[in-house]
Amino acid sequence: MTLRQDEWGMLEAVVAQGPGWVTGDLPLERRVAAHGIVRRLVGAALCELASPEELDALAAGANRPAWAVRSTELGQELLRYRALRERPMKPPVAATTGGGLDTTISVRGTDLSLLHTVCGDAATGALPGVDAAALGAAIARARPVDGSRRHTVDVTRAELATILRVLYLESLSGDATGYHHVLRSSSLADVLRPDPVRPAAPLVRACTAAGPSAKAR
Repeated sequence: MTLRQDEWGMLEAVVAQGPGWVTGDLPLERRVAAHGIVRRLVGAALCELASPEELDALAAGANRPAWAVRSTELGQELLRYRALRERPMKPPVAATTGGGLDTTISVRGTDLSLLHTVCGDAATGALPGVDAAALGAAIARARPVDGSRRHTVDVTRAELATILRVLYLESLSGDATGYHHVLRSSSLADVLRPDPVRPAAPLVRACTAAGPSAKAR
């Protein structure tokens, strides 16, 4: 999912409220459209809707708003991430740390460049949801694949979760290719995928062995 311009605008307006609420008490012609945008942001876990009890508390006189929404931590982090990506920095690469590694993933050269940049931003504390030390340690282990622009990276669970979070934020910011190529490279990556909404598991129908057909009498 890549956010559209109207969704970015709504997310910015919601985050600007801080811990407060943006309510559905809007002019009639805007109410339905705005609520549709909000529902998409809620579906992406970037915002959350008020409960009926919270809506009652927001009532002015006897009039309760149709809906109210506030940003989640992911929504706030996404806006910080976009702002930093518009001002990329050249980061130092953290030293490799010891410890057992859990799996090997495959990333593109463009992914590695992105991770380098975000590592520098995270090291300044601008992205508190991204573990700069874990990201830097993983980057330092990247090995180019002969005859390809891809790299393999040995990672721990914590490092993999950080990499997937960065690529997920990038996909929300506009990278249509997303991070599913990383999910295919390791079963552990699929377990740790950051999607708030995952596809339903395929329906498996039990198949019973057919017995010998009865002879016609």
